[in-house]
Amino acid sequence: GVKGLPYGQAKAILIYFSAMSLLIYLDRGTIAGITKELKEEYNVPKRSIGLLGSSFMVGFMFSCTGFAHMAKNRNAMTVISIGLCIWMAGVTICGFSYSYWLMLVGRILTGVGEGALVSLGTPIINDIAPKKTKTFWVACYQMTIVVGIASGFVYGKSTAVATGSVFWPFRIEALIMIPFLMISLLPVVRERFSWIKITVTESFKAERSLDESIDSQSSSSGDASPPETDSEQEKLRKGERVSVLYKLDETVPEDTTLFEDIRSLANYKVYNFLTLGSCAYTFVYGGLAFWGPYYIQTEFDFPGEETVLLFG
Repeated sequence: GVKGLPYGQAKAILIYFSAMSLLIYLDRGTIAGITKELKEEYNVPKRSIGLLGSSFMVGFMFSCTGFAHMAKNRNAMTVISIGLCIWMAGVTICGFSYSYWLMLVGRILTGVGEGALVSLGTPIINDIAPKKTKTFWVACYQMTIVVGIASGFVYGKSTAVATGSVFWPFRIEALIMIPFLMISLLPVVRERFSWIKITVTESFKAERSLDESIDSQSSSSGDASPPETDSEQEKLRKGERVSVLYKLDETVPEDTTLFEDIRSLANYKVYNFLTLGSCAYTFVYGGLAFWGPYYIQTEFDFPGEETVLLFG
């Protein structure tokens, strides 16, 4: 894990981030579980309900990039705290949105807020995880996505039926997130994450220095594959915490702007193909996850609670 961070504290961070991620994806599943009720509440066509399900992506697309860029020069927990505040504001609006358009604004804000955790959560978990169990830690964190959405189907429907209102599931989510926001604002927590904003530049310097050293040896010896020394391997180990963004282009300076970072990524073919593949997967998976419960209820006349339980 990160130097100076005890295993117990690293594990606590994993649990903390996983719990937040679980709640955020629970919210995604919640709105999918109550699509029929929302349609009846607002008396709108299906395309308007579909817009509610996908509107969060509008804020999410732009906020992920912005929050990730902010984390280059700011404390990671500061960025995440901002995101949590926006997410809570969006969910709270959803909990009191007796107008369809107000609900739409709330969903967009939830997308903006969750962009902070989604863009920074996985790199942070990857950085703090012990070397031998790094993959397992990241897998545990990523598992909260499917578990959260599946649980959201059941939670949203059950809470709406129990309270007699489609708005209470969102109100409860906002209340549950308050302790996590308070933790992110604690000075001791922020201090523990102060290394995040300097790790990028320090690791980038180390990797670039190593690359220049290898290039120099290669040009002087004429060997395209110079042997690595122990010191070089040590430098690579020290550079493990660097974000993958700074391995793409050796010419990227430390104080790059957001548009310069985007341009650098645009020139990286592997990243572009991975992004396109992820978009296609998300399109299919998101459509099935959102409309699945509604389709089963309306087309096959299944009871609502049984539908979301089986589908989840």
